[in-house]
Amino acid sequence: MKIVGDHLAEVAQQSGDGSRVDLFGRSAHNRYYYSAFLSVRHALKTIDDKWATPTHQAVPEVLRGQVLNRLKRSIKSAVTSGLISRAEGNDMQRRAANAACELSNLLASARSS
Repeated sequence: MKIVGDHLAEVAQQSGDGSRVDLFGRSAHNRYYYSAFLSVRHALKTIDDKWATPTHQAVPEVLRGQVLNRLKRSIKSAVTSGLISRAEGNDMQRRAANAACELSNLLASARSS
């Protein structure tokens, strides 16, 4: 999908025609979004088969909810078992929450554009 988005973006930039720039630019945006969506969906499937086919609307919710909760449980378990320090666990949790939030926001924003 990304290669199609790249091609459409190039056509948009080279067209010089305002309506073509808009049309090809929108199409490129849609291909980039779909490429990102498919990548996230594939990653989710490798973590848990239950996440294999989330809807476009559900992906941000899954990332901020179920995925983040699973990460928090894993981090807590690692802290409890002494594999990582509490400070490391807190840092990991903060970074995971930021990443899940940013990716969720990016996908939701791109989908609605």
